[in-house]
Order: sequence, then structure tokens, then C-alpha cells
Amino acid sequence: MAVVDSPKAIQFKEAGISVVTDPLFEYLKAGNQSTFSLWPTQKPQLTQKYGAVACHLMRTAYANSALGNRKFYFFDLVNNKTYSEKQINNNTNLILLSDVNSIGDLIKKI
Repeated sequence: MAVVDSPKAIQFKEAGISVVTDPLFEYLKAGNQSTFSLWPTQKPQLTQKYGAVACHLMRTAYANSALGNRKFYFFDLVNNKTYSEKQINNNTNLILLSDVNSIGDLIKKI
């Protein structure tokens, strides 16, 4: 097990925002490296849909980096659930872009 210190920003230029992902730790088991971020919050409750979005963000952020060959996981500390890239589906990127654009629009209005 090792600490991961590699924050990475993903720019969403059309929305005018960026999202920073910063996994906390990784471990090596049977030759596979797994990298984790944690969700320690009761509210809002983490859903499978957003666990998949979190894994998608990490995959996107680190695809062309030294962490690109890792498997990414998002662990819900409150409900003791692990989300992985296996939950990513065809709608995951659409959900992400919709939320990013909504947040960007709200920021522009403020």
C-alpha cells in the first residue's frame, strides 16, 4: 500500500470549470495496481451513478500518465461500498457533461 500524491485537473472549457481528482492511496495485489479515492460524507449520499462518474473522472484524468495502467475505485466510507470502472456505462460521460454544464451555467449567473 502506498500514498498517491498526484492531483490532476480536467478542464471543461465550454463550461468554464475544471474538476480536480486526487486519489489517496493505491495497493498492489497479484500484479494489479488499484488506486482509490474516498467519499466520507453522509449527505449528499453517494449513488452508484456518481460512483461511476468518479471512476470515469479518474480514468480520464490519468489515462495518459504514469497512473494510466491502474484500476480506479471510489470507496463510500459511510455505506461501505466500493465503486469501480465496471459501473461506467454509455450514460456516464453524458451525466458528467450535463452536470458540468449545469454547474458552469450556475457559476456564470452568479
